[in-house]
Amino acid sequence: MAITKVEVDLKLKVTETKALAMDGVTDPSIVVETATSAKDDYSPTTTVPMTTVWADVRTFTTAETLDLTALPQANFTANINFTGLKLQAIKIIAAAANAGGITFVHGLTNGYHLWGAATGSVTVLPGCSVMMVCNDNLDDVATADATIDVSGTGTLAYDIELVAG
Repeated sequence: MAITKVEVDLKLKVTETKALAMDGVTDPSIVVETATSAKDDYSPTTTVPMTTVWADVRTFTTAETLDLTALPQANFTANINFTGLKLQAIKIIAAAANAGGITFVHGLTNGYHLWGAATGSVTVLPGCSVMMVCNDNLDDVATADATIDVSGTGTLAYDIELVAG
C-alpha cells in the first residue's frame, strides 16, 4: 500500500437565519460565516510530502505511550515505522463516552515534540476532536525523538490518524 493523495480541508462554516424584531417576522435571509479555510492536496511528491499513514482506534487505562518507530497495525504483522519522516498531519477524536479528557504530550523518554515544544501538550475532551497540518515544521522521527505519552483518568478511547512524510 502507498499513499497517492491526501486531501486536507480545515474549514469552519456556520449558517444561520437572522430573526428581525420588526412585526415579529423572521427575515428569510440566511447569513453564512466562514472562518479562513486551509485546503490543499498532498502526495509523496509535493513540497510537503505525505508518504505514510497510521490510523487506529485506541483504548487504554490511565496511560499509554505511542512509539512512532513501532506503531502497531491490527491484522498485520509489521508495525508502521516513521523513522526519518516528519509528522505532517494529525487527527485525534476522543470518544464521547470518555469520563474525562485525554492528554497528548511529548514522551518522557525519547519524546517527540508533537506540539512543537518540549512543554507542549493538548487535552482532547470527551466528544471533541483536534486536527493539525504541520507543513514540514516538526522534527524528523528518530530513536531519540519518537514517543508520545497519552494519559487520562479511567478507561478512555480515541481515534487517531497520523500522516508522515
